[in-house]
Amino acid sequence: MEYIPGQIHESFQKIHAFEMREDFNIPILTKRWNEANLLDDDSTLTLVVSKGDILTVRFFKPNTNSTSYTYIDKLITNGTEHNIMSECTLSREFIVNNTQNNVLFLHVTKQYERDKKIESILS
Repeated sequence: MEYIPGQIHESFQKIHAFEMREDFNIPILTKRWNEANLLDDDSTLTLVVSKGDILTVRFFKPNTNSTSYTYIDKLITNGTEHNIMSECTLSREFIVNNTQNNVLFLHVTKQYERDKKIESILS
């Protein structure tokens, strides 16, 4: 599914990387946020992430009056990248609140960008 930011500031459209501090199940959508019926079992799948995995995400707003939600770009497990490319039901506020004191997420965007830059130089 292609990333569509909606009405959100540019800084939230950039890739953000978060390391998982605990095992967690993330509900991802099989359709776009505004097309999904969240009460229907066919609208969501479960992405199982483990402690130490890295999620790369961007944020989007399905409409101007709603909160910002998360688009999961990739899941990195033991150095292996898996393209997820799906919207999910986690709000940006949930991620921010669970990043404080490194409860569920650890913000590692600068480290992720540095590693990508090193990889591009070496290849």
